[in-house]
Amino acid sequence: MSLVQDYSVLCFTLCYIFFCGLLITPPVEVISAGLTVQNIFSNVLGSETINFVYYHIKRSSVTLVVHSFLLLFYYITLGWFQPQLQLYVPWKAALQYQLVLAIALTIFIGACSVVYYWSRNNWNNHPIATQLGYLGDSSSSWRSVAASINIEFRRIDKFTSGIPTGRRIIVTDSWVIKTTTYYVHVAHQRDIHLTLKASEEHNISYENMTRVQFVHMDVNSVNVHIKPFTIRLNALDYRDLKDKLQAPVVNARNIVIRQSLSEQFLQAFAEQISINPVFHLPDGMVCI
Repeated sequence: MSLVQDYSVLCFTLCYIFFCGLLITPPVEVISAGLTVQNIFSNVLGSETINFVYYHIKRSSVTLVVHSFLLLFYYITLGWFQPQLQLYVPWKAALQYQLVLAIALTIFIGACSVVYYWSRNNWNNHPIATQLGYLGDSSSSWRSVAASINIEFRRIDKFTSGIPTGRRIIVTDSWVIKTTTYYVHVAHQRDIHLTLKASEEHNISYENMTRVQFVHMDVNSVNVHIKPFTIRLNALDYRDLKDKLQAPVVNARNIVIRQSLSEQFLQAFAEQISINPVFHLPDGMVCI
């Protein structure tokens, strides 16, 4: 290939990597524009409010297929952008592009095969369904647990934190739930131990351009079949989370949690008053 052609391929590749980054981890602007997997395939996924568990089973499956198609889509669009590479005639393409095509097809076909296996017997083989099966008693199926989660998710008194299209924390009366790109962690409130793990502070938040603190909390279940997971949330939501949790949160490392905005205002107001000079009444003036 010529130097100009190499440069064009490099520029196209970098632009495509940027596009993939926006699709896999969409910022607020992309979410607001509706350019997310959840929004594009909303007719397939159904309603999260009505059927929370089945929605996320389908969402994780569709997301896996879409993400696995990205490399193959790169090959297809590069062939359209650079027809002289002859990518649509693989046996005439360069060896490196034949290798890319082979890897892309393997990933995509493998992901489709996995999703097909998950979907058999009405999604009985999906990892989320398998996890829910460990949360019920011996006489109930995972669908009974799913029905309980669906009912509690519809209630307005649940705690939620995070972006709906990404990692989100949901706490209902009985369940602690963390959604991720390809999975949903679920633990029963009566079975968990909560421990503050760490905190991180940023001078500027991408949401409101103010200082922000995030806390990391480990969730460990006494149920040996439920994997431990870590939740990350804004420190301003920490008090609301504690109010919804039934188990105490262990803060063995004495991590300092920042106060809410109203508490910070009252503290700053009191500190300002304390440093103000004392006002002395002039002679002859009476304070009413």
